[in-house]
Amino acid sequence: PKEVDNLFLTIRLKILCKKAHIDRLDIGEKGATISFHQNIFPNPTGLIDYITSQMGTIRIRSDQKLVVLRPFSTIENRLKSIEDIIMRIANLV
Repeated sequence: PKEVDNLFLTIRLKILCKKAHIDRLDIGEKGATISFHQNIFPNPTGLIDYITSQMGTIRIRSDQKLVVLRPFSTIENRLKSIEDIIMRIANLV
């Protein structure tokens, strides 16, 4: 069922967030906000390179949070898009 798939995806996101040192993840219709544990990322150079490669769809706020500027049409779309982003960030660690 669809609900079980969403549950498994949510669990995968939590595991990826832990690997990527993500402390908080807020997802909405217009994008997402990502906060790192103690505002520290183990590979800041790699993270900056990744943000630069995203051509304006991801930016850093003054409070050290990442903002993903992508409209998400459905909940499934949101979760799968965020999973891809977090997986890329986790691979930078």
